[in-house]
Amino acid sequence: MKSIDNKPNLNQQQINADKILIIHKNTPITLIGNLLGCIPPSIVLWNEQYATNITIWVCAVYLLTFIRWLHYRSLNPQNASLEKIVAQGKSYLLFILCAGCLWGSTSVLFFDIELEASTFLILTLITMISGSMTALSSQITAYASFAIPTMIPLILQMFLQGLAFYNWLGIGTSIYLLATFAFSRNMNHVINDFLVLKYANLNLVADLKKQTETANKANNDKSRFLAAASHDLRQPLHAVNLFIETLDNKISTEEQQYDLDRIRQGLDSLGELFNALLDISRLDSDTLPVNKIDFPIDELLQKLVEQFSLEAQAKRLKLSMRNGKQQVYSDPILLERLVRNLLSNAIRYTENGSIELFFSNELDGILQLHITDTGIGIPNKDKENIFSEFFQLHNPERDRNKGLGLGLAIVRRISRLLEHTIDLYSEPDKGTEFIIHLPIGKSKDQSINTQATTLSTNKLKNLEVLIIDNELDILEAMQTLLSAWECHVTIVESTEKALHLIADNNHPDFILADYRMPGNLNGCELVQLICQQAGYIPSLIITGDTGAEVFAEIKTANLLMLNKPIKPAQLRLAMTRLVKKSS
Repeated sequence: MKSIDNKPNLNQQQINADKILIIHKNTPITLIGNLLGCIPPSIVLWNEQYATNITIWVCAVYLLTFIRWLHYRSLNPQNASLEKIVAQGKSYLLFILCAGCLWGSTSVLFFDIELEASTFLILTLITMISGSMTALSSQITAYASFAIPTMIPLILQMFLQGLAFYNWLGIGTSIYLLATFAFSRNMNHVINDFLVLKYANLNLVADLKKQTETANKANNDKSRFLAAASHDLRQPLHAVNLFIETLDNKISTEEQQYDLDRIRQGLDSLGELFNALLDISRLDSDTLPVNKIDFPIDELLQKLVEQFSLEAQAKRLKLSMRNGKQQVYSDPILLERLVRNLLSNAIRYTENGSIELFFSNELDGILQLHITDTGIGIPNKDKENIFSEFFQLHNPERDRNKGLGLGLAIVRRISRLLEHTIDLYSEPDKGTEFIIHLPIGKSKDQSINTQATTLSTNKLKNLEVLIIDNELDILEAMQTLLSAWECHVTIVESTEKALHLIADNNHPDFILADYRMPGNLNGCELVQLICQQAGYIPSLIITGDTGAEVFAEIKTANLLMLNKPIKPAQLRLAMTRLVKKSS
């Protein structure tokens, strides 16, 4: 409350300082006006009677102007404190008063009703106060300090002559002086209102910035919390997934199978929502690493087409890809997730027709990947809304079978993270086209292995697998699952026990290790240490952590990682690939 109460006082101090700085800014023009303004009247009034007085007066004007110039140079507005500016303002008032008295002295020294030159003197003084009105009106006291001592001696001289002509001239001059004060006062109000509005706007901008920073901090804190807590949140889902698969082998009736399928369906929906929310939190908290490489995108796209082909066939849709042999520069993992979400949406919202992936002509080093469908389309008014979280067309009842409304929100975040522009063209009842702009990659003899590995033969049979995890439920579920795959399983719940097994020459054929383990070693470090002692062993790191440092560590160790909760088919596929690769 104290800072809020002090803000108006601080603003008023700043406004007063700005008014002084306006005078400071106008000072060079004012001084030049004094230097040049004293020359014409001194020439017109010059004669033997006034020669000495005029010489002294001109010298005094030039001396005062020189002193005021030095005083002006002593202030640097860029780094001056409020106290320094206020002190400078008081000095300005004193110098302005001196200048006003010096110009007012001309009415005493040189006014002579017998000389026509006195008319020129009157015009000169009126011109001086008119010019000073613009330069000094930011402070009404500054204008008064100059105008009053300049004009009052002249007005008194006119009335003291006792002639009607000069009396009327004195009245007219007095009215003009009052009019200039009125104009100066109005200008002062305009300047004051402008400065008040300026600082009010600055305060609003500062408050808005503070509120925005607070909101962003809250959002980032939320995202970081979800990202940091993801390990603990994923553990029970991971265990349930494994137990569901184990239970499937024990089902004996159709009714039990139906119930299990409903449980699996609900678990899949929960896992999908959970993964989407955590993906968004990771993207918002800047913990997701981006590893761009040059790679042939046709393998990635072919993999996705194969994965979605059964889903498309079930709806009697034609899913195809053409012109896929292209080299791009991107992060293959993130790009796959982006395209996967777009394909999933295309199939979900297309009832008849086709979905097609193809490339258009290269332009300025950019390749355009088109994903088109003949679905329901998107109205113009909703083309921006569809990228918002939980926004869905034609799903007011929130049917989970129609998706969660998070896929395109993730697409937008990933595209921004990868710096890939996405264009959207759509027409209701005719279809939708997304165009992803991808940088063209350099041709290399490298590729990413994205082809699905066939599971027609069980390459895991008789595999000696060491499972390391501190969660007993997960150990039990993994042991049961891998035993059903005809693996020989050894489970340990600590890094110490794992190292003792290796020390006793119990060397497994495969290692499954949780990343977050109690003790001094994490799963990644443990696997590296075991491989140093026993030689290379195919290994998988299973983790619920989503921090960038975790991804970087596992990548540096050249290990494969799976994020919890994992599906048994996903685990079996990854293990089969590693076994096949090491054989």
